[in-house]
Amino acid sequence: MAFISVLRSDLSRIATPTLNNALKYYFVPRGECFPYVVWFRVLQAVRRNKLLKVLLEPLVYWRYRHFEFKYGIHGNANIEVGPGFHVVHGPNNLNAERIGKNFTVRQFVTIGEHNGGRPAIEDDVTINPNAVVVGPIVLGKGCTIGALSYVSHDEPPGEGVKGVW
Repeated sequence: MAFISVLRSDLSRIATPTLNNALKYYFVPRGECFPYVVWFRVLQAVRRNKLLKVLLEPLVYWRYRHFEFKYGIHGNANIEVGPGFHVVHGPNNLNAERIGKNFTVRQFVTIGEHNGGRPAIEDDVTINPNAVVVGPIVLGKGCTIGALSYVSHDEPPGEGVKGVW
């Protein structure tokens, strides 16, 4: 997908995707981590183009790291994330194998490696506060991980997890 359409899709998770709303949520985020998402997307776009990678990657990576520390989101910049990426609050630790479209993550979420693998997250997944998702697992399309959950097994599509699993 084109960079602008992916960014528009990310913004549509917060508000109507207009230039006015993009500027408003970038400069006055109101709890949303939209500036982090913008620089995550810019870094991904720069890394896909050989010329831009040589010229701009150090500057873009520095700006991306600035917002990573500002919001407390420690994300693997090499993850391929689908359109509609919505980080509601930081801090988070996002280290998945891949993330599908329309992914929502709330504060204090850890997604990480365990037993030699990282989670694969499919489309339309929501992970609520203080959840931990680890290991070589798959979170199926449309599943919801509840607050204070520990998930280390595959989750079928459309299901939800509450508590320890």
